[in-house]
Amino acid sequence: MVRAGVHRVQGEHLQRAVGNATVVDLREGSEGEILAMADSGLVDPSSPGDAEELFRTPLALGQSFEPGSVGKTITFAAALEEGVVDPESSFSVGDRHTVSGETIRDATRHDRFDMTAAGIYARSYNTGTVMIGNELSEQQRYDWMRKAGLGEPIDIGLGLEGQSALRPPEEWDNRQPLSTQFGQGYEATALHNVQLHAMLATDGVNHPLRIVDSYVDPDGTEHLVQSEGERVFSSETSEQMLRLMEGVVEYGTGQGAQIEGYRVGGKTGTAQAAGEGGGFDGFTISFVGVAPIEDPQFLTAITVHRPSGEYGDWDLSDTFQEIMEHALSSYDVPPSGDDSGAYDGFVGERQDYPW
Repeated sequence: MVRAGVHRVQGEHLQRAVGNATVVDLREGSEGEILAMADSGLVDPSSPGDAEELFRTPLALGQSFEPGSVGKTITFAAALEEGVVDPESSFSVGDRHTVSGETIRDATRHDRFDMTAAGIYARSYNTGTVMIGNELSEQQRYDWMRKAGLGEPIDIGLGLEGQSALRPPEEWDNRQPLSTQFGQGYEATALHNVQLHAMLATDGVNHPLRIVDSYVDPDGTEHLVQSEGERVFSSETSEQMLRLMEGVVEYGTGQGAQIEGYRVGGKTGTAQAAGEGGGFDGFTISFVGVAPIEDPQFLTAITVHRPSGEYGDWDLSDTFQEIMEHALSSYDVPPSGDDSGAYDGFVGERQDYPW
């Protein structure tokens, strides 16, 4: 597993819960513009040296972590793009799955279900994710992760690059071919997670994230900061992934993100956080979501490092809901209507979704 670099910094500084929230504009002509990037700690611009060292750099850019289940998005998007599954492909999903001597477990025990790929994503099952991801070769999965920006630095115009560590398949240990499919065994910043989900929400085109609109030379000449978008995923894959994300909010792990009158989609994530002296000494939780699904206007991502309380009690979807609802209202985004595009999560007739 990748345990170096910034994780040691986290071990020194993140011994209590700290978090950040980011809001990105997805509207045509403004794609990739960061509208807000806030941390739980404050910095006085007139006296930045008085601020706690941790918050002198935005957490969304300066803190890397294993994404956890938010990282499942690239596995599903790659599988859809390569045509090895479709959203309604069926799988028999238990809470344990063994591949090449390595056993993958889900976070909680559950019955064996006949589920669609969409249902696996919505319920965030590691076991089903591996069944889907193993339809691709290790090299294919790695290549798609790199295309999505993982393992690459990210620069939003602040003079500091966010770092992501992703080793090539030939350097993976016995477990990483599986764990990288559900967001473990590599590191990324919150903005790497934002970048991936933003490109899926903008028709599969990667519009580089930016926080600086323009800069002015000493002679007064203004230079706009905007890069051409680059297609990464097809329109079909992007549309399918948005509908998968809608399932997460409609009947999956992110139901607290629902906003009355709007179609909303997102992905939850929980991962163990590496400690300064090795091993794990906490968790990182996250939620990334977009709205409205039929024409995404905004993306909001929230990440909390080392939350207090008990595993399984943490939920950021309600925080997302509050921020996204404010954005939709502030920019007069019209309601979606009542039609949902979420795929059924179980094979056969639609039914209640027992845990």
